[in-house]
Amino acid sequence: ATRPNSQDAVRAKIQGRALDNNEIKAIIEDISHYRYSDMEIAAFLVSSANFMTSSDLLALSSAMAQAGTQLKWDRPIIVDKHCIGGIPGNRTSMVVVPIVAAHGLTIPKTSSRAITSPAGTADTMEVLARVDLGVEEMKEVVNACHGCLVWGGHVNLSPADDILISVERPLSIDTREQMVASIMSKKLAAGSTHLLIDLPVGPAAKLTTATDAMRLRKLFEFVGDHFGISVEVVTTDGRQPVGSGIGPVLESQDVMAVLSKAPDAPTDLREKSLRLTAHLLEYDPDLRGGSGSSRARELLGTGAAPKPMRQIIETQGHT
Repeated sequence: ATRPNSQDAVRAKIQGRALDNNEIKAIIEDISHYRYSDMEIAAFLVSSANFMTSSDLLALSSAMAQAGTQLKWDRPIIVDKHCIGGIPGNRTSMVVVPIVAAHGLTIPKTSSRAITSPAGTADTMEVLARVDLGVEEMKEVVNACHGCLVWGGHVNLSPADDILISVERPLSIDTREQMVASIMSKKLAAGSTHLLIDLPVGPAAKLTTATDAMRLRKLFEFVGDHFGISVEVVTTDGRQPVGSGIGPVLESQDVMAVLSKAPDAPTDLREKSLRLTAHLLEYDPDLRGGSGSSRARELLGTGAAPKPMRQIIETQGHT
C-alpha cells in the first residue's frame, strides 16, 4: 500500500506546526479507514498531546464527526448526557434514559464499552438487551420509545475515535483537548441539540480538583457554542464508586433495583441519576423552570420509569 499523504501533516505536527482544517480532516479520514499503523497513530496522538490550539480542537471534533454516520432527527430538541468516566459502577444513563423518555423528551443514547472501568454502559445494557443495533434499527427504537441505549461503535459514530482510544489506552494519553474532541464528535454525529456533561471529581478520578473540572468545562462550552449545541456541565462526587456492584451483571441489577424502587436499591445511584435527569428535563420548554427535580422524582416515584425501560429492552431485543 502507498503511504498516505496525510502523514506529511503528522510530521509537521511533530515538529511543532499547527495544522489547518484540511490536514486534520485528511489525517482522521486515513485513520478511520485503517491506513495508519498503531505506531503512526501514536505519533499523531503524542504530538497532539504536546500542544493543541483552539482551532485544532474544533477541526479535530468536526473531522471525527464527519468521518462516520451522522444522525438526523425530525425533532427540535434531542437531549443527551455523557460522563467522562473514571469511576466504576456509574451507570446513571440506564436510569436517566427511561425517566426522560417517560416524560416525553427524545434521548437517543449511544454509549461506549469499558475504557477505564470494568464495564461501560453498553456492556451493562447488553446484559438486558441487544446493543449492537444498526442505524435504522436504532431509529425504530427511538421512534417507538423516545429513547434507546445502544453501543455507539456499531452505528459507526465517529469511527476514528474508537481507533484512537485503542492506542491512547496503553500509552495512558488522556489530554483535555483529545477527550473533548472525542466526546463532542460523537454528540455532533448523534444529532444532539442539548447536552449534559457529568464531570466526577475525586482523588482517584480523571479530574482531581475543582480547577481541573473548571478548565474542562470551559473547553466543552467552547466547542458546544461553536457547533450550536447547548452544553451544560455539572461536577459530581467522584471520590468512590457508585452503586452496590461493579461489573455488567451487578450494575444492571443496581439499575433495575432503582427503577423498580426496590428497598435495597443503592441510594447514591438513585440520587445522582435523579440530579442528572432534573437537568435534562429542564430543557423541556413546557416545563416550568426549577421543576425538573420534582418531575424526575414524580416519574420515578409513581412507577412510570420502568415501563419505558421494559419497552426499550423489548424493542432492542434480548441478547
